[in-house]
Parts: sequence; structure tokens; C-alpha cells
Amino acid sequence: GFFSIVTKSGGNRFSGESSGYFQGKGLESENIDDRLRTAGVTRANQLVDDRDLSLSAGGRIIRDRLWWYGSVRRQNRTFRVLGFDRDVKDKINAFFGKTTFQAGNNHRLTGQANHWTEDVNYFFFNFAPALAAGPEVSMLRKPGGDAAQGRWDGVLGTSVVAETVVGWNNFRLHQLFQPEATVNVIDLISGKRFGNPGNGSRISKEDNYDVTGSVSWFVPHLVGRHNFKAGGEYTSSLLAVEFDEIDEHQLRTQGGVPFSVIIENTPLLSKVLHRYASLYVQDAWTIAARLTVNAGVRYDHVRAITPEQGSGAGTFATTYLAAAFPQLGERRFARTDLLTWNSFAPRAAASFDINKTRRTVLKAGYARYYHHLNAQQVGGANPNSSVFITHRWNDLNGDSRYQLGEEGTVLSVFGGGTTGIDPDIRHPYSDELTFGIGHELVRDFSVNANFIYRTDDDLIYTINSGIPFDTYTRVSVADPGPDGVTGGSDDGTLTVFSQDPATFGKGRSLLTNPGRRGFENQRTYRGFEVIGNKRLSNRWQFVGSLVVSKMEVTTPTSESGGAIGAIFQTPNNLLNARGIDDLNQKYQVKLQGTYVAPYGIVLSSLYRYGSGVPFTRQLVARGLPQGPVTVFAEHRGSRKSDAYHWTDFRAEKTFALPRAKNRRKVGVTFDLFNITNASTVLQYGSRTAIDFGVPRVVRNPRIARLGARIVW
Repeated sequence: GFFSIVTKSGGNRFSGESSGYFQGKGLESENIDDRLRTAGVTRANQLVDDRDLSLSAGGRIIRDRLWWYGSVRRQNRTFRVLGFDRDVKDKINAFFGKTTFQAGNNHRLTGQANHWTEDVNYFFFNFAPALAAGPEVSMLRKPGGDAAQGRWDGVLGTSVVAETVVGWNNFRLHQLFQPEATVNVIDLISGKRFGNPGNGSRISKEDNYDVTGSVSWFVPHLVGRHNFKAGGEYTSSLLAVEFDEIDEHQLRTQGGVPFSVIIENTPLLSKVLHRYASLYVQDAWTIAARLTVNAGVRYDHVRAITPEQGSGAGTFATTYLAAAFPQLGERRFARTDLLTWNSFAPRAAASFDINKTRRTVLKAGYARYYHHLNAQQVGGANPNSSVFITHRWNDLNGDSRYQLGEEGTVLSVFGGGTTGIDPDIRHPYSDELTFGIGHELVRDFSVNANFIYRTDDDLIYTINSGIPFDTYTRVSVADPGPDGVTGGSDDGTLTVFSQDPATFGKGRSLLTNPGRRGFENQRTYRGFEVIGNKRLSNRWQFVGSLVVSKMEVTTPTSESGGAIGAIFQTPNNLLNARGIDDLNQKYQVKLQGTYVAPYGIVLSSLYRYGSGVPFTRQLVARGLPQGPVTVFAEHRGSRKSDAYHWTDFRAEKTFALPRAKNRRKVGVTFDLFNITNASTVLQYGSRTAIDFGVPRVVRNPRIARLGARIVW
């Protein structure tokens, strides 16, 4: 998602606000029931302490001409998660400042800057905390950022307005090893992790420079009324990631028995430069009092580049392994153009007043959206990227540690220049059709119904260009079924694919559009929503919605914004891969209402219902030449987590201080989350006969929050 945020500004009168919120164990319930106890859950997720403080103020420097505004926030949270017995501490600090200059009646200049940091002492990425053998199997997470922006807004004559924004931001996402971390070991059968999480340490910095501008021209009489707008944007984004791995290798076991060793080329500093430019024109054309048409076209230019860079020499650079795998030695790389896209996207929408009363409106629209290219998505095609060289591991001395000479057959080589880019790769896009009707039933209450159909096409992903799928052999493996016990009525067989040992180590990746190379990779979304909206009148307001949706995918949307996975690398990964998206709940309901009670007490509540998050039963197929393989035993999304019913409540009262100047007020709030103390299981284990059906994430119990606010 992309968000456009309008921040507060100072005024002629000095004013401000300070607020504080508190939650803790004394305000929290316990929601473990007999069902969860039977499943082995002994305690709930627990919020130990949460203190959130903020202060903001603004005022004038020069009356009617120059103003200032600033804010600061600090939040300290301590909580516990399922399957991990340590306190997780999350600390956030944020600072913001802004100045506004009114240069005459028609021109305004604004400058603003912000800085934020976060520090998490135990962080788990892409696996359940219960699979961590100890606290060392977590990361120190330290994200943060800085940003600065300058803006000009102008009114040019009586019918033209314009704006220009120049900005810079630096985003940091550091994930570091714990001090006591050792070499990573993952058991391929149980999924248990030892030593460190196995995702590597990274110091990630992204610098973004951005220039945007637009001009709007209102024309009241030209075959109807027009609001023309034209604009553009240019962004330059450099992502630099420093990778590290303890002793430059990882280990894999099968039920505790040594299986493979993964050699890496860390430490490594990888860089990708992404440039993005766009131009657009659009017109909001009111043809008649009952018909309005919005039409436009957008041009996008995307370019991905690997700047000049190099990699240093790690542990294996001076060993015989570097002779066979040059990625392990010191290398230099010249600047390279990875890809360039030039795309035009049309968009059109219309609304029509059916009966001239403006109480019933029909709406329809079509739009094409070309996807933003995340630097991580092309990072694998950088020749200066991490390489993972997997050998059989022969633990000759039986010490459960790897030493040179214990590596056997090469099983696979991934990354480090083994990924190329299809010269004909196309820009991914979405086509969206919407149809809707809105009707005002009574004064201040309207109902809208909308149907949305969307397809995502030309999605980019890597395919294995080095090992053809027809070199794999089909074999049948026993599937003990959901109960995980052989000999039951739910037993069956599953066809998996055995890799030819002659192809070990020959894998190569190609970043391409798999849908144009014989793979089914289109995403299709169908959604229907009904929204009721009662505007605030007679002391109450209400918004309610029902969404019914279905999204079919091969590559899940959870991978859309980051590094690309391995779905098209082997035929085993594609088994049952087509199905319901991992994040798509078929039914969702939200009801939110507010009532202004006597004595100025404001009461509000939010109810949410979801039919459950999809997940898929998996099977660990053993005895294959390439080692254990985890496959989908059923179609993607064939199962789902618990449906949930959650209700939150707030009561708020604001007091005017007696004899206070400048309208000083004090407000107090009382929030109650998960009123019914629901213990909904949000995520289950998925591997047959290992952890299938074991609760991994449970809804936090009922908890109250106390808040206070001072406004002056």
C-alpha cells in the first residue's frame, strides 16, 4: 500500500496536546480454555506492559505568515508470544517537525522532517516461535528511518492550482544475530531450529529521492464542467544490504541425523538501484447534472540497475572450494542495467444519477495498474548477491559440526550470479472492473453495493532454467492423512517428484513472467461488498460492511512486496499450489458505531467477524535422492483457521478545565479489547504427523487500556 498523509500545522495561537495510554497484566484476562489445554497450550499470548506517551505543540513565529509544529512519541511494550518463554520488548521513539510559510495570498511553502527508531529484542521471521530451540534462535530487529520534505502550493489565477514536492527518506531494516547465536541448524523433518534462525543477519539501508508535481485547471463551461489535472513523479531508490552468516555456513539434519551443509559467500554488501518516473493526465468531466465521467492515462517508466560493487573474501575464499565456486572469492562487478519498462495504463469511471434526486447512483469503472517494482524482487539477479551452495554433509568425526572435507555431493547452487533476467520480461499489472449502486434510504443513511473483479497478470518470478521438469521421476509416497497415523481410514498416497542425481547442482534461475512460459500464474479476485453508512446526526453514527471474496493464486500475495520465493524451481513446489490465497477470508463483517451519551460521554464499539484464514496441510516426503521435500498434501487454502467474533469498546469523556484560558481540556478514555475474551486460533501447524493442527498463534485475551489527554 501507498499512503498520502496530511499532517497537522501550527497556527497563530500556541496550542498543543499530550496523551498517554497504559495497558498491563493487571488489566488483562486469561483466555486459555480446555480445548487449547488439550492441544498443549498452557498460557495465552500476554501483554505484560504497554506505555504509549506523546506530546505535540504548534504556534506562530510571525503572525499570519510563519508557523511551527512539532511532536514526539515514545512507546515501550513488553509481551510474550506462544511457544517462547522470554519477554519480548519493543521500543519506539519518533520525532516530527514542520514549518509553514505563507508567501502572499496565493503561495505557501512547507518544510518538514521526521526521525524514528524501533528496537525489538526477540524477533521471529517466517517461522513459529515454538520452533526455536532457544532465545538465540531469534533476531535483534532494529528498523528506523529519517525523512525530509519541502512543498510548494500555489493558486494561479482564478481556476488553476498547482503543487510541487521534493522529498528524501532513508529507511533502515536491521536484523542482527543474538550475542549468543551459533551456526544455524534446521531439522528438515521437525522444522526445529538451533543456533540462529537461519535467515542470516542483514543491515539494510534504502535511500529514496522523490520529486512530484501536479497542476489542476477548472473549466466550468466546455460541453459541461471539467477539472483537468496533469502531473508527474520521479523516484530514485538505492537499496544496500549487508549480509552476514555465522561461520559462513548452515547445517541441515533429518531427525537429528546430519544431511547437508550450505556454504555461503558472506560477508557481502549487495546494491540495487531502482528508478521510477511517471506522467499522467486526467479529467473529471460532468457532462450533465446526472452524469460524471473520470478518464485518464498514466505512463510509467521503470528501470532497475546494479551499481558498480564488489564482494569481499569470507571464510572459504582461500580454500579449494573457491576454485570450484568463484562466488566464494573476492570479485568486482561493473554497473549493469537489469531491466527497463515503459508502460501506459488507461483508467475510466462513470457515475449516473438514476432518478434526478441524487438519491440513487450507478457507478462503473475500469482501471489498469502497473505494479511497483520492489528492489528485493530483482535483487537475486544481482551477480553480487548471496550464494547458497548445498552439499551432502558427511559428519566424519561425529561431532555434529562441519569441517572442511566433510562436504559430499553438490545438491544445489542458488544465487550469487546463477539468476539471469529474461530480456523479454514484462511489467506486471492488474486489470480491475468495478460495478456498484448507491442509494440513500433515508436522510443521513445510505447503502452501497459494489462488485469488484480483478486479475493480476505478467507476475514476475524465477523459474528453474537449468533443470527441466521432465528430468524428474514421479513416485508415490504414503500419506497418513490428517490424523498423521498410518493404518487409518484417511490414509492415501501422494505423487511427488524424484530428482535425477545427475542434475544435482545444475539448477539455474531465470527471472521472467512464468505465465508466458507455460505456468499458470494469474491471480484472480472476485469480491462483493455491501456498506451501510449512517452519518452523525441525532447523537449517533454507524458504519457496517459485509465483504464476500475469493482470490485464486499460484504465487500468494504475501510475496508480492518482497523477495521472490521458489515456487517454480521444482515440480514438487507446484503440487497443489493453485488455490485460495493465504490471506483471503471468504466472509468479513465490520460494524462500528458511536453514540454521544448525556454529559458529553462518547461511547463507541467495533465488531469484527472473519470466516478464518486459509492454510494448507503439508506432507514431508522422505527417501528422495534430493532429501526431504515438504509439499502441499491438499489444494492450497483447503483448510482455514478458526472463524472469529471480536468486539472492542471505548468510552471517552472530555472536561473543560474551570477558569482555564485558551480552551484547555482534559480527556479520559477507557478501551476494552476482545470483550468476550475469545481464544480464537489464528494459525495452526500444517505438517502432517509433526505439528498439523497444533495452535501456533492465538488471539490475545481481553484487556483494558486507560488513556488520558490534555489539550491546550
